[in-house]
Amino acid sequence: MPLTATEIDILATTERVVACISVLCSLGVVYNVASRWESIRRSPARSFLFWNVAVILCAPGMILGRQVIPAAGERPSAACTGQAMLLWFSHLSAVLWAGCLATNALLVFGWEMNVKDVYKLEPIYHVIGWGIPFVVVWIPLFLPATQDVPFYGDALLWCWISAAWAPYRLWLFFTVLWVVFLYMLIVYVYVGFKIHSVTSRHAKTLQHGLEAGSSASSKQFSVTYLFAKKSSLYLLAFVLTFAGASINRFYGMLNPNPSFFLFVLHVFSIPGAGIYASLVHYLSVRVESNARGSGNASSINDSAVRSGHVPMPPVQGTSLAGSRTLTSSLGLSPAGNKSPPERAFEMDRRY
Repeated sequence: MPLTATEIDILATTERVVACISVLCSLGVVYNVASRWESIRRSPARSFLFWNVAVILCAPGMILGRQVIPAAGERPSAACTGQAMLLWFSHLSAVLWAGCLATNALLVFGWEMNVKDVYKLEPIYHVIGWGIPFVVVWIPLFLPATQDVPFYGDALLWCWISAAWAPYRLWLFFTVLWVVFLYMLIVYVYVGFKIHSVTSRHAKTLQHGLEAGSSASSKQFSVTYLFAKKSSLYLLAFVLTFAGASINRFYGMLNPNPSFFLFVLHVFSIPGAGIYASLVHYLSVRVESNARGSGNASSINDSAVRSGHVPMPPVQGTSLAGSRTLTSSLGLSPAGNKSPPERAFEMDRRY
């Protein structure tokens, strides 16, 4: 059976409250990052900043809620269409910026690119993160089929892709969303294994060549653990943001009777994106602070953190044969010969 008026009111009010808290959290992250602008203005870590900007952009549409939804039988107003386009644009942009953040990890740690070279790719990220969503949300307005049956309209919680075009919610948003999630998962697992492999071999080299075996082994574990922990936080934020909405929309496509419980999950998912992003930011800082306080300060101080991910430790000794570039990007360069990522970290170690 359809949701009652009381249930809809509960959902609308809850969604607005969550959205307001979310935008405040995102603004806090943006302020925190912006206060270190000189440190990160040439850093790939800015992808996380733009992710939060995308979340903030959806706030007006979220807070507006059901206010502009058309009555039954009426065509959507310009305000409804604008809300739908803004929400679709910002949600898709946030998804793509999350993918760009994972790409930074792949390029720096997986493909061994210099951090400065990765920064030069940022214009491409902007085309992907802003340009693609901008084009996509405008295309339906010019399709002949949408002139009779509006593409944007009532989606219960707000104006979005209307029920008449519900399958396109799957193909044009949720499919993209979970493809990006799968890409992120593959990247973080691959990079994690590569970091573990290189640091393990380097630790073994030190054990054979120097009397620093236990220290090297400890740092090798710290590297892998920190990368795994920070990567899992990004993935967790992504799941918390989009899982509830995905389940609810999939259910709605298969069952004409909406579920109040699933809509409750929905209003705590996408509207709460800023809450989860700020949690990731806070916990990431805590993870690194705890590592410093636990005696691994040296393994935190020299790193390729500008990729927006985990700090890498410097280890005394020579680079591994066949792995010179990667060990350099991981901060495993000889003492007194810091790699570009290590020098970069000196500029923005607080980020």
